[in-house]
Amino acid sequence: MPPKVKSETEFEFMEAFTKMTEMFERFTSKIVDQINANFDKHADMLKCEIFNLKETVDKVAAENAELKTENDALKKQIGSQNKQLCFLEEKIDGLEQNQFKDDVVLTGDFQIDHPTPTSIAFIKKTSDCSLSPNSISNFYATKEKLGKTMLKITINNRAERISLLKSRKTFAQKIVFVNEVLTSPKYQLLMAAKALCKEKKLFAAWSRDGKIFIKKNEQDGPHMVPNIGNLRSLVGV
Repeated sequence: MPPKVKSETEFEFMEAFTKMTEMFERFTSKIVDQINANFDKHADMLKCEIFNLKETVDKVAAENAELKTENDALKKQIGSQNKQLCFLEEKIDGLEQNQFKDDVVLTGDFQIDHPTPTSIAFIKKTSDCSLSPNSISNFYATKEKLGKTMLKITINNRAERISLLKSRKTFAQKIVFVNEVLTSPKYQLLMAAKALCKEKKLFAAWSRDGKIFIKKNEQDGPHMVPNIGNLRSLVGV
């Protein structure tokens, strides 16, 4: 049977279809090429942005590292200066305290209107310490805010001064308190230590020869405390 001859319409349809297919492939190819080109362009731009961002991050990191180094150096310098300042303050306080090395202060409910060597009679009557008028070079009496009398005396004889200070317990029975004269920093340090004693964080705190000492417990030996930082370190607060 002879092959069937395609009609003219079928040829025209096939030709149009072929052209459309070719056109579609060309446009598809162009679109794909454009997409690839755009992708490469965006990829290059992104790489450039990432590179710039990395440069910025690296620069900031370098600046931060430099600032940290400067900050550490500054902290070290400040720490060194603070140590020097504390040393100088303690030295100045020590020189000031040395001016009070012969002074003793008695505080209590007693009356001395005009301090004179007759005050010795009051002291000997209150305790059994050995103290002579010739050893006393200065008297000064005043009233505290609470109305108690404060008698400050300068005792040139060290042995007699120690004897008076050792009579603290005897004086305390008469509600008279005997203490060394301390500088303001030393007094505040002693009061801080005594406050810790009340809180049961220390066993005892006292002054001797213008220095502050503590005992952490009854079996512990005495520790000299030069400043509040050292006190906190010893107590752990």
